[in-house]
Amino acid sequence: MSNRPRRRFRFDELAWGILMGVIAIGIVVMAVLIIRGPGNSSSANACDKPLAALGQSPITADEFQAVDKGLQDTIAAAQLGSLAGAENSFFGRVHNFTHNVDPPLRQQDPDLAKTLCRNVINLENEFSLQRRPQEIARLAQDLQTVLRQAAVELGYPRPGGA
Repeated sequence: MSNRPRRRFRFDELAWGILMGVIAIGIVVMAVLIIRGPGNSSSANACDKPLAALGQSPITADEFQAVDKGLQDTIAAAQLGSLAGAENSFFGRVHNFTHNVDPPLRQQDPDLAKTLCRNVINLENEFSLQRRPQEIARLAQDLQTVLRQAAVELGYPRPGGA
């Protein structure tokens, strides 16, 4: 037997080891979330039910037209690189309407309502995570197309002309 004393772990070494383990686990979890992305199955599952209501939005031809104009403003601001302008145009009346039109649309056309839901979630995610102006413009255009179809499906004139 050796007369050398056994080396004991110090508390600070143990704490650093635990901290590094927690950081490694966090990195793995974030990587999985990033790889799955906004078009993943969780947004599809989230769209099995209507979007949660936000504020009060009348479902009328005039409101569809106003929301179409708001989305056009969102698209224009994003194309100019103005995230603040795009956010100001989208969040509020337009965003609330996208949530509130889901239930009546779901009664008429469940598939179109799920497409609406996925588009809204993708745009919300882009505004809050990546914040790429050109992607926001593209997603807002996709949402505008779906809302124009929704207006017709619910018996209103198609907003924005043809």
